[in-house]
Amino acid sequence: MNNEEKYIAYLVDLIPIIQEKRLEQMNQNTTDRYETGQLQAYSSLLDYMKKLAQDNELPVQVLGLDVLMRNRINDKDLQNQNDLKYKKIISQIVAYCMQQVIKTKQKKDLLSQGQLLAYYDILTIMKEQAELAFDININELGIKDTNLEELAFA
Repeated sequence: MNNEEKYIAYLVDLIPIIQEKRLEQMNQNTTDRYETGQLQAYSSLLDYMKKLAQDNELPVQVLGLDVLMRNRINDKDLQNQNDLKYKKIISQIVAYCMQQVIKTKQKKDLLSQGQLLAYYDILTIMKEQAELAFDININELGIKDTNLEELAFA
């Protein structure tokens, strides 16, 4: 698998994971501030990802950002895109999540702590997926060798 295919597959795999986490939170139908914070974080990240895709003229429906199912993805549409765009988008997603971790960890209310956990969860998934499933060097994505647990909870 070349770099272009790795970055595309990585995004195509990551988006439904985040969508599923958001859906799980939505289905809990709770008024708990902590869980509401998690839902807000997942939703905010998906909105940010959709904006990045639109700004970079990538088809949001192809990436799965307009649906909750993977089976609508057309591989031919993805292959026509530039791998640097995908790598850039992934790096921007990492930067966004890290900024949110730093911002929310300073607040001590339940809503912010729920958001913090969600962003930590997303970064952990991104790091593991990059390393284990797609053999992508995490340094290229901006995660580096950051201890995510220390970043979020220290």
